[in-house]
Amino acid sequence: MIIVALIVLLFVSLLSWLYIFDTYEVKYNYHYEKGNQLSIIGIPLNAFGKEVPFRLVKSSYRIIEPDDSVKIRLVEKDKAIIYWDEKKHPVQIKIGARNSMSRWENIITIPIKISEEK
Repeated sequence: MIIVALIVLLFVSLLSWLYIFDTYEVKYNYHYEKGNQLSIIGIPLNAFGKEVPFRLVKSSYRIIEPDDSVKIRLVEKDKAIIYWDEKKHPVQIKIGARNSMSRWENIITIPIKISEEK
């Protein structure tokens, strides 16, 4: 009886590791902070499409276009702040994001909202 319980416990542990605690995909979310800043964060997803508990994804980012007026400042392992020059306001930003879970770089296109201050 104890052996059967241990086998069931091992099977449940293995399935929960494979489907709940293992990363299958990384989703990138962004939101606007101030007038010329936005933050981007990599969120690991499991097999059910939910956020993986107790895990962060270390990502690296690079600007693809426009390369002259946009800068990146890495705040934490999974979060970066992107800011641009107010005088050279880009219409959109293309960012290459690479994380520790994937072999290839993800291309993220972010439309830039123009803040209308009166």
